[in-house]
Amino acid sequence: MSSGDSQPVNLHEAAQEYLVEVLTESPEHARARALLAQLAQPLQSNRLEDLLAAATALLAAIPSRVLGVPITGVADALSGVIAARERLARPLTIAVMGEFSSGKSTFVNALLGEVVAPMGVLPTTTTINFFRRGPTGGARVHYRDGSISTVARGEVHTFLRGLDDVAASRVRHMEIERTSARMGEAAVVDTPGLNALDGFHERVAREFVDEADAIIWIFSATRGGAASEAGVLKSMRADGRQVLGVLNKVDTLDPEERAELTDYLKQQFGDVLLDIIPVCASDALELRTGSADPEARHDDPFRAVEDALEKHFLAHARELKRSLAARRLGDALARTGAAVREAIAGLETRATQTGPVGSDPVHLEARLVALGDKVYGQLLALDDLLTRECLALGVLRAGAGGKILVTEQDVTYLTAVLRDSILRALQADLGELSQEPDSDAFSDILAARLVPWAQGYLDSLESSGFIASLIHEHGHGVAKGEAALRERYRSALAPVAASWRKFIRGQVRAIRQSIAQMQHRTASAPSAEALRLRATTLAGVDALLSGLEQVAP
Repeated sequence: MSSGDSQPVNLHEAAQEYLVEVLTESPEHARARALLAQLAQPLQSNRLEDLLAAATALLAAIPSRVLGVPITGVADALSGVIAARERLARPLTIAVMGEFSSGKSTFVNALLGEVVAPMGVLPTTTTINFFRRGPTGGARVHYRDGSISTVARGEVHTFLRGLDDVAASRVRHMEIERTSARMGEAAVVDTPGLNALDGFHERVAREFVDEADAIIWIFSATRGGAASEAGVLKSMRADGRQVLGVLNKVDTLDPEERAELTDYLKQQFGDVLLDIIPVCASDALELRTGSADPEARHDDPFRAVEDALEKHFLAHARELKRSLAARRLGDALARTGAAVREAIAGLETRATQTGPVGSDPVHLEARLVALGDKVYGQLLALDDLLTRECLALGVLRAGAGGKILVTEQDVTYLTAVLRDSILRALQADLGELSQEPDSDAFSDILAARLVPWAQGYLDSLESSGFIASLIHEHGHGVAKGEAALRERYRSALAPVAASWRKFIRGQVRAIRQSIAQMQHRTASAPSAEALRLRATTLAGVDALLSGLEQVAP
């Protein structure tokens, strides 16, 4: 990619701008109204992937304010769509939940067939552990402050056991590789009991649960079903999540008590659980990791759990992921539609009021310099994202002399991750800018110029094969470690970041002229903008919702 001096021409956006200007001067211009309605161009597709991509582009282009009227919640909706889009490319993720001391970690170890989760730790030293398939068996420690450290395979348990209250409170979550072939490529999240979490870890745990495709809920035979569990389970089921119940520690019950408690749980939670499987996870773990003879292994007490997982989750992984992604997309579009309708109502109300809509341009240049520097730093910081994603995908292998194993699918995924991350950060930056005093007109105009340019620039990066070139030219740096790879990626991102900063800083004159023109606009401007939102943005949201109803499996 060369420089960002020339702004790509987006005829679709230019036509919208022209028609809004016409309607600002002549609100009853019938031809302009008809043409604006035609520009909606609803997507003709029932493929979930197409709908997610279209929704990402649509939501990223929605400004946070229009003539001072806020459109709230769009950034959150965009994040939800991006998360749903990325989820489709990742392995099935299953979260294991339940109250503290229900035996979740022992269950996870038995499930994976190896002792990877710490057992018997205190509530104050418990961490959130994310287990994914990997070759090394090592771990990455993600701290609250955003820093990351690595732990070698033989030191993971020592590290976890050595955490005291203060050290554990600094950890956001642990990412631990498992080498066992059990559960295939599926990822498993071991969450501490929700009744044992501080406020921060509870939020993090709920974030992981939100990203999970399915849930295993562990009941303890020593407590039965607690009242606090009912509300959590019902909220998960209402959110479209598939939940499998497991009654653990049944070795503390005689056969009659076991059957009685299982029946009771089915009566209490049958409407929110797929099934309830009784098991003794500690016995299963001993059998699977000990030196039991082959005949004993035929009586594996965990087989019923594996059969239920296969039946309800693993055999339907694609359908589970697509169903949940479609639900997330629908929720995001519904929230966006409501926010746009509210903004339209606000604009139509403003149309009945008098007075100019403007912004004080005194500090315009300083604001643009500050924004340009901020975006520059954010683009350089993508070096860490690209490094983590390349290593997680197995595209780069540090232990193989910096070997590169990249496929076309990997490039497509990494390109989407890069694009989505940049658009999400840009949307957040513009949202923060719009909250500053006297920034109504300034932020509106900047968003209208910057978002189309940004999308065009990213299109150019994609068509030029930027990601593939980045990996092939700099990926060998992984042979010297993650820090060296990150530094090489940062150097490659520097020209891109500089182009963005230069473009943003260069908007001073254009925005100043636009602000001056805005001072002379009449009360018909809000009506024209309301019409544009209704005919294009809202029509686009409604079209995507309509397509979602007919989404292909």
